[in-house]
Amino acid sequence: MKLIEGEVTKNVTGFVIFGNGRRDKCIVRAFAKKFNGRKSLLIPTIPFQTQGVENSLRAIVWIVDNISRYFFSGKLKIILVIDREHINDFEKSLSNYFINEKIKETTHLLKYRIERLGGKIAILYVAIMGKEKKIEENIATLIEEIFKVRIRPEKNVISRFLRQKNEKIESIIMKATINQLRKAFSNLIEILQELAE
Repeated sequence: MKLIEGEVTKNVTGFVIFGNGRRDKCIVRAFAKKFNGRKSLLIPTIPFQTQGVENSLRAIVWIVDNISRYFFSGKLKIILVIDREHINDFEKSLSNYFINEKIKETTHLLKYRIERLGGKIAILYVAIMGKEKKIEENIATLIEEIFKVRIRPEKNVISRFLRQKNEKIESIIMKATINQLRKAFSNLIEILQELAE
């Protein structure tokens, strides 16, 4: 599986929106590489800022309104990567944009059937990052799994640790086993396995 950016192409399996930014994108790109194949996830070119809860929801609306015509009803799949600290705001705002039905709910993953006027339907996967607040908690868990060292889940601590090990987050994801990744990022594993089928 590949994570690509730009316009819609053939073999796009799903679309990805990041509620937070660059580090999330690096992580999803590395995970996609772990799931080899001809399928692609697309970060679409959207004519506005997509970070933050409301902007992420606006981006999902834009995808459903502008891209759903290329997919059979209900076959459009969208992944939103969002930190746990923002999930309550997301859930409160979702119904302002979509008729929605929660299909699945776990600690780290929500799956919705969302619909816009005109019968535009999509499946929305919400990958909730962090045990308490943010994605750095997932990264710290992965570091502990691989290096057997517990570090604080803070950006600067993680960056310093990876520099000392001459590693990047992408490289440790590529080195990790599926079981190690599952302990840190079970939600991404589940979503990508489902989309790879």
